[in-house]
Amino acid sequence: MRQQSVLHGFRYEFLDGAGEVVGGFEFANFAQAKNARLKVHAPGSRRGEIALDLRGRRAHVAFEYLRRGWTNDIRYTLEQDPTHGAAGGDVEILATADVLFEAGRRLPRILLKHPFDAEVLPPDSLFKKRFSLVGPGGRALGEVREPRAFSLRRLLDVSVVGDGRHPPEDPSGFLQAFLAVVVLCVRY
Repeated sequence: MRQQSVLHGFRYEFLDGAGEVVGGFEFANFAQAKNARLKVHAPGSRRGEIALDLRGRRAHVAFEYLRRGWTNDIRYTLEQDPTHGAAGGDVEILATADVLFEAGRRLPRILLKHPFDAEVLPPDSLFKKRFSLVGPGGRALGEVREPRAFSLRRLLDVSVVGDGRHPPEDPSGFLQAFLAVVVLCVRY
């Protein structure tokens, strides 16, 4: 994922392994939680969500509050609209991640809950950030990292190998895109 312009920090591009642009997203002008008390956008509208375009497919990153207080626990969901002819017309949840604030911790925990259980650890360096994705028992399942210590445009590489029992069956790349967006929202 790469920031599209040095002067515009709200629009990003998704790149494949060869560096070709395969999609992108732009942050919503006014984000709105699914369970917001004050609603700016009309019911059923996706204007308060982040729309991801990737290889001709579309998904949305939405959020909701799990606990409100001095700090708010949040759940991010990666949702895909139902395909034509799908029963019930419900959105498909492709991934979920909880952002939990805990007493005594400076940074919140980022816990991937679906499609498998994992935690995105805090960065291990001040200058060249690398966020490890670890499963139960500390097993390495991937990472989100900055490839360079200094860059004019934000650049994040995401790799996910899965947990062995649940490999990331994600040829579209939406899981990697989701992790990049969540890390960008929570850690920067």
